[in-house]
Amino acid sequence: MHLNPVRAGLVEAGSGLESYPRSSYGNYLQTARTRKPWLRVDRLLGELGCRDNGRGRREFKIYMEGRANQEQGGEDDMAKHIRRGWRFGAEDFLERLQEKVELAPERGNHRPEEVAASMEAKANGIIAEELAARNLTLRELETMKKMHPVKAEIARKLRKETTMTWAWIALRLHGGSPNTMTSTVYQMEL
Repeated sequence: MHLNPVRAGLVEAGSGLESYPRSSYGNYLQTARTRKPWLRVDRLLGELGCRDNGRGRREFKIYMEGRANQEQGGEDDMAKHIRRGWRFGAEDFLERLQEKVELAPERGNHRPEEVAASMEAKANGIIAEELAARNLTLRELETMKKMHPVKAEIARKLRKETTMTWAWIALRLHGGSPNTMTSTVYQMEL
């Protein structure tokens, strides 16, 4: 999503993604104290193996600049290294991963599909609780407007307490597209 301004030709080559004012990308590069309080950077940075610290934000910026450069027709050294199989992320990423593998019990590990089913059950429980607290039914929720504040409140709670995607949340809450659901939540928080 942060590359959309580049793809649309709204960012000049070499000017940096943070130069586009209508994107949260620049906030990802700020410290937790200075960025918008509603912005969760842990998921995106975590997916890239980066931490929310100075080094992690610099690595994220280098990665994003490389991707923007690729989108604009160029290729940087970082992209070449990644394509050749070099790792990308925090310096201690491999060590942290090794520790997790060594600490994991040999038996009883949950398979990914079991974890996903458990998280979905938790999410459905949250929806049921929130509807009951408001004396609403699923049918009533379905008939509400896509950008209804109740849907936004439930969506925010789901994102905060589960790992469900915006696509799942939008579908389950009848909130339109994932982008519509995301916008609804962010508008509510402003």
